Amino acid sequence: MSERFRFYNYTISTDPHLLDEISHITPELHSMMETLHKKVQKGGEKNIRYVKKLIEQYPRVPQLKNYLSVAYMNSGMEEKGYEINDWVLEEHPDYLFGILNKAYEYYLKGEHEKMPQLLGENMELSELYPDRDVFHFTELMAYLKTTIHYFIGEKDWEEAQSRLELMKELDPTHPEITDAVNSLAYAVLDAGIKWNPEEEKTTIQPYFKSYDKSVQTNRPPEFHNPIINRLYESDFEIDRDVLTEILRLPRETAIRDLQKVLYDSICRYEYFNRQFEKGRIDEASLFFPIHAVFLLGEMEAGEALDDILETFRQGEEFVDFWYGDILLEVFWLPLYKLTRDNFDTFERFMLEPGIYTYAKSVISQAFFQCYLHHPEKRDGIVGWYEKILKAYNSADTDNLTDAALIGFIVCDVLEADFHELMPVINQLYDAGYVEEEIPGTKKEVERDFGKKNPNTWKNPILSIYEQYDEIVNNWYKWDEGAEEETFEEIRNWMGNDLTETEAENSPVRKQPKIGRNEPCPCGSGKKYKKCCGKNT
Repeated sequence: MSERFRFYNYTISTDPHLLDEISHITPELHSMMETLHKKVQKGGEKNIRYVKKLIEQYPRVPQLKNYLSVAYMNSGMEEKGYEINDWVLEEHPDYLFGILNKAYEYYLKGEHEKMPQLLGENMELSELYPDRDVFHFTELMAYLKTTIHYFIGEKDWEEAQSRLELMKELDPTHPEITDAVNSLAYAVLDAGIKWNPEEEKTTIQPYFKSYDKSVQTNRPPEFHNPIINRLYESDFEIDRDVLTEILRLPRETAIRDLQKVLYDSICRYEYFNRQFEKGRIDEASLFFPIHAVFLLGEMEAGEALDDILETFRQGEEFVDFWYGDILLEVFWLPLYKLTRDNFDTFERFMLEPGIYTYAKSVISQAFFQCYLHHPEKRDGIVGWYEKILKAYNSADTDNLTDAALIGFIVCDVLEADFHELMPVINQLYDAGYVEEEIPGTKKEVERDFGKKNPNTWKNPILSIYEQYDEIVNNWYKWDEGAEEETFEEIRNWMGNDLTETEAENSPVRKQPKIGRNEPCPCGSGKKYKKCCGKNT
């Protein structure tokens, strides 16, 4: 995209410094904005205090006050966030993002009829600022997304759709589009109108449940076996003798204690999150639920399966906090060890609404591996997948259908060569319920069935000791002692215009590990897990 282009009767700029003078942003503060944006997305008391100190230092900058509102919102304090935004508008009445935040507040509270007071009767950006002839691209995209929410409130689907098409025409990968698409898709479905995927391909995502706030406490559990407390002190390099001692405990009391460990991750989620944010505990204190899952898997403790799944029910932030990347890397293995005699339990969980995408996709991984290691169970596993996919295709199922999850399941079904499921997969594609970026288009899936040997994807079944060794040796500390990058690698990272002399004078660094919640390095604006991370 060029730095400037005409848009109706005004100019749109992508100059990152365009708003600096208007907003009193100094070069020093500008250099901090990207890091600050990441901090407020995480929320937490530590980051709230950090923004407050910057506001004291730069009281004339409305963006900082806006970031404070966002930090409160992302800390679960919506009303405080709204209160801060009202303060932003009081001190900076012309600040566009404060106006848009207030308009969105009206939308969320079912008061969309108040939005034109803020957005203009004709929903046109230049009406709000008749004295400006240049706007930043981010201002335009955020404004368009907010007007889409207004037209959703009005049930004016055509106008909402036209604004969405305009956003896609300007930048089809812009992060604002995902929220607009989801909001429009759900509103249309709620209105009982059949969505035509040929007119608009949508990404359907459930509203994920959150963690159980009613059980939060600071009080630790008491264990029958004191050795269980060692799980609260160790990361993946846990003393193998501790694992052995726990596995040798009487089965009944050991399982009961490990169930308490999992429940503790729910009951003290806020406590550990707060302590970690304040730097009062180190990361090694946060591995205990992972240890519990691995141990229960090794014990093939099917009686504790519901306890594991209960942690999966606590929502995206909870699951990411406790399990992080490990969920997609190796969690299939302890779940695989629990599949025996538990097909129905897993099926019921897969059909629960509002469950985080990746908490379900790892179960599909486990069943895929179950088929590869036990091909005699093929018919039962195919039937398991069929029931689930048919349920996701049901228009009567509220808050269940998840396009990304279905995309992952289609990948597993394709790799297992369960060709008899193609009819229901076709129906899901036709309904627009498959995120095509994951498995490919319907034609590509039909073409690729049966082309690869399923055993290509077969993973070894490791003991718990081998599992920990695999994690530690192959990826947990993979970047220690990493080789220095070559000139070509530095060029690719910093830009192809870099000369060899410039590269030689550039600081050499290790290739960073990309967290699933970090911005994708491809530049799409999406989180890594929702972009290139899908292909990992």
